[in-house]
Amino acid sequence: TTNSYFCRAKANDFNFSNNYSYTTGSDNEIIQASFEGNPQTYITTIGLYNDSHELLAVGRLSKPILKNYGTEATFKANLTY
Repeated sequence: TTNSYFCRAKANDFNFSNNYSYTTGSDNEIIQASFEGNPQTYITTIGLYNDSHELLAVGRLSKPILKNYGTEATFKANLTY
């Protein structure tokens, strides 16, 4: 059985990282000053969650996709089981 899921990253979503190297200090200040007005991140992994916010599946992209306020992305994830 295969199910297909489409994951959309809108222009205003996923423009910041939770990676510790992105911010510094207890105030969570952004390390690169150029990111403050125009953050640049890369999408590398997609997680599929159920309604209870439990992670069900993880997919890795073949190459990182640049994401900022000027870009949107739609991914198709096929879950085969």
